Amino acid sequence: MKRILAIALASAALLAGCAGGRSSDKDLKVLMIGNSFSICVIREMPAVAKSMGLGLDLTSLYIGGSSLQEHWNNFVASTNAAFKPYGHERNVGGRTLFMDVPANLVDVLKSEAFDVITIQQASHLSWKGETFTPYADDLIAAIRKLQPNAEIMFQETWSYTPWDGRLAKWGITADEMYARIHKACSAFSSSRKLRMIPTGAAVDLYRKTLPVVYTENSLGGDPCGGRWGGEFVKDEKTGKWKPDKNLDVFHLGYEGEYLQALTWTAMLFGVDVTRCPYVPSYVKTPERAEKMKACAQEAVARQLGRAAHPIPFIRGVKAMLPARDAFGDYRTLVDLMARFGLNTLMLELGGAMEYKSHPEVNEGWIEYARIMNEYPGKTSKIQKSQKWHKNSIHSENGGGGVLTQKEIAELVAYARERGIDVIPEVPCLSHSDYLLWRHKELAERQDDPYPDCYCPSDPRSYALLFDLLDEVVALFKPKIINIGHDEWYSIAICDKCRGKSGAELYAGDIRKIRDHLAAKGVRTMMWSEKLLDFKFCDSKKPWAGAATDEFPATHEAIDMLPKDVILQHWYWSLGRTLEDVYADRGYAWTFGNYSARGMLDYPGRSRKRGFSGYMLSNWGRSDIPTLQRNGVLADIVMDKLVEESPDPDAEIDELWMRMFRELFAVRHPVGKNYFRIRHYATQKREFRCFFDGFYLKKGDWLLGRYVLTLADGKQVTQDVWYGENVSHADVNWNPPREWDTDARDGRGELAAVAYSTIPMRKGDKTWYEIAIEIPENAKVVSCVFEPAAGLAKDAVVFEPLSGAAAK
Repeated sequence: MKRILAIALASAALLAGCAGGRSSDKDLKVLMIGNSFSICVIREMPAVAKSMGLGLDLTSLYIGGSSLQEHWNNFVASTNAAFKPYGHERNVGGRTLFMDVPANLVDVLKSEAFDVITIQQASHLSWKGETFTPYADDLIAAIRKLQPNAEIMFQETWSYTPWDGRLAKWGITADEMYARIHKACSAFSSSRKLRMIPTGAAVDLYRKTLPVVYTENSLGGDPCGGRWGGEFVKDEKTGKWKPDKNLDVFHLGYEGEYLQALTWTAMLFGVDVTRCPYVPSYVKTPERAEKMKACAQEAVARQLGRAAHPIPFIRGVKAMLPARDAFGDYRTLVDLMARFGLNTLMLELGGAMEYKSHPEVNEGWIEYARIMNEYPGKTSKIQKSQKWHKNSIHSENGGGGVLTQKEIAELVAYARERGIDVIPEVPCLSHSDYLLWRHKELAERQDDPYPDCYCPSDPRSYALLFDLLDEVVALFKPKIINIGHDEWYSIAICDKCRGKSGAELYAGDIRKIRDHLAAKGVRTMMWSEKLLDFKFCDSKKPWAGAATDEFPATHEAIDMLPKDVILQHWYWSLGRTLEDVYADRGYAWTFGNYSARGMLDYPGRSRKRGFSGYMLSNWGRSDIPTLQRNGVLADIVMDKLVEESPDPDAEIDELWMRMFRELFAVRHPVGKNYFRIRHYATQKREFRCFFDGFYLKKGDWLLGRYVLTLADGKQVTQDVWYGENVSHADVNWNPPREWDTDARDGRGELAAVAYSTIPMRKGDKTWYEIAIEIPENAKVVSCVFEPAAGLAKDAVVFEPLSGAAAK
């Protein structure tokens, strides 16, 4: 290990401009224990290393398709010296010493000292993290016993091309396969403190950076596939193209092996491979070679950048239960989360989940939601209708209806099948309107016509709550439940609570619920602003858990709770040191209501003790138009980019453009025919998000439609929605800091149109590029904008980008 660190330090000169080799007079000795996804390294890495003056002694042990379980079984069986199942190959300084010699695993491990030993999972299992153990741990322990001074590294493999028939059998796409590979390999490597060789990330970056365009009979430039020859053939019955039995659609092709070699060289030696002088003759163009170098270097830079701060174990989204007619949008959200490496979905249940023990709760919820959802914004009016502070109202949960337990189980299964854990959120103490509409006798304020907080001194509150929690535990079988506890304002009001300490009431309630859940093996999570003695940055007005004229302090409760409670810190934008209160006391905590668009100094803040991840939130309906307009889809991508960046504050503008492109590519997959338009709205409308009862009525935002006339006389239309696929020309890309915050502005107007558009600055105006799908091989001969009723024809200014005339 010390020698590897010395190599990394020595490489600083290379990164500063030197393209020579290491100063050591010894070669780096590397042993690969793998399969066909590792043996390919030996084909190009020796040449790459030699061209950069790097000494490499590379040995490969391989069995095609071999898994970690098989490697461990082979180690056990190696007590028989005649057992030699491995192909054995060695290259020193670019010269092959021998190849394909039968070998015994233990004999090779005992033969000489290695500096680095790499392992990996078989490609067909690499997206299933549960297949890694216990075999990988057993193998690692055995290797360390025989090679105590070697560093063990883990190779992240890559996803297959979409042509591989196994993807359909598994029910996943190529993108989903890579998202799961990355999640599984990253989690395993970080938990075992192994450095990961990000080959899969390099392949994924190359596919996106130099766009791979799959057509019906082509791999479209994918670095995977094609190595063994073969071709696409047309099925006589269906007329569809498919690879013949000889066409390799999952190993790296010749160019892909060069990309892999560059990635390994950058990771093992710490050098800048964008300066590698060696390019194999089969790389088709100089541009492709430069892209491969850049992608390999970027993948390694991201991997090393992660080492600067902990890898969060929670990367999540908080959402309400979808309405029954939005299940498709829910699946789209889950698929997007999986694609960009998120691993947790927190679903707010409230009254929108069927409770068999208390059907009156569901009956009350339906009535309550119908009252609150009468028109957009009514909930805000209700909140302000009394003389005291009231909770925000989440009446859009479940579309204002109730989902059956069977339906919810299917939603949960869909997420978990895609590697996403589900945390149920059951609002307790505060936000308990769903409990109290049919049980007003439990309300803390008996004079509140819309009660939202139960009495924590009344045992009947817990008899009801625990019945519901038991049903949630039985249905979800969760590791964690979020119990809410944010925005608690009705404190010590009733006869049972009056005169009691706010902090003791708060902590006592949390402990009761925590103990009930802990007895069932479930960990407690909660929103935690009421544990802060907080004053606003500029005004110094007390809030959160501080004492005010209206309610007593609760912040002292932070020293009265079990330390296994996970705290969700949603005041992160109001001060960069607020989380220190949690960190100093040893709590695990996450950034809640998170948005990397506004976070400053993510690398520094994520290094603090107890940091456990982040969770962005949507407090409105769980349909795609609302999620997009609220910036949630943009956040899913931006959060990943910021997490991977070593200096996100310096790169923020670049990260925004990458987010626009990557999210747009999800909405507009390759292989389809698009007509592209660049446009902007001439009138500015007030920007808003849609949450807490302000729900989206799309008809209010319609500007008109495009009518595309095709060469064959047919027409294709596309509605133009302000705030969704177009916005105004004068949007501010660098607005000032929001009031009383310690965060950058989140550019909400731009985030709202991400997914549907790619915003770009052109002169003094912002334009928004869209893509309208048209039939395959169709040609557009004219593009006309038809304004909505009451709007002028120039409500939208547009430029076709695909050759048709604008009219």
